[in-house]
Amino acid sequence: NTSQDRRQRYILVANQEVERLIGIVERVLGFYRPSSEQAGPTDVNAALDETLLLVGKKLEHGQITVHRRFDDNLPPVKAPADQLKQVFINVIFNAQQAMPEGGELTIQTAWDSRTGETRIAFTDTGVGIPPDQLPKLFEPFFTTRSDGAGLGLTICYSIVERHGGRIEIESTVGAGSTFTIVLPAETRK
Repeated sequence: NTSQDRRQRYILVANQEVERLIGIVERVLGFYRPSSEQAGPTDVNAALDETLLLVGKKLEHGQITVHRRFDDNLPPVKAPADQLKQVFINVIFNAQQAMPEGGELTIQTAWDSRTGETRIAFTDTGVGIPPDQLPKLFEPFFTTRSDGAGLGLTICYSIVERHGGRIEIESTVGAGSTFTIVLPAETRK
C-alpha cells in the first residue's frame, strides 16, 4: 500500500512537471513563430503606446506609475512591430517583478544621430540586480523566480539581435535597473 501511495505521488509530480514543460515549450514557440509582418519600418513610440495599453491595467494594479519620455523626432526601426512589442512586454513585466511594492517605470526613447541608432530605455525603481547575476541574465533557463522559466530575456535578446540590435543593462542593488534596447534606425531621407 505504501509503495502504491509512493507511485501515485510520483505520477502526480511527473504530470505536473510535464504540464510545466509544455507551458515552457508553448511560450518559446509563441516567441519564435515567424512574424507575418515585414521587418519594418516600425514607429517605436506607437509600438510602445500600444504595448502600454495592453499592460496598463496590470501595472496599475501593481501600483506602478509610468513616465513616458518619448523623442518625437524618432526615425522608424527595421524590426517587426509584433516582435518589438513582445520584447517590450517582457522587459516591462521584469521591471514590475522588481517592484513588488510598486514604484516608477520611466520609458525613454531617443535617436543617436552619431551612430544611427534608436535607444529605448526602461528604468525601474526596483530591487536591482546583483553584479554577479548581470552576466547570466541572457542565459537560457537562468531565473531568480520560483515560477520563472528563465527564457524571457534570452528570447528578447535573440529577437533584438536578429534585427541588428543589442540590450544593455545598468543596475544598482536597492535602487533599480535600466534595460536599454538599441536598434539600428532607418536612414533619414
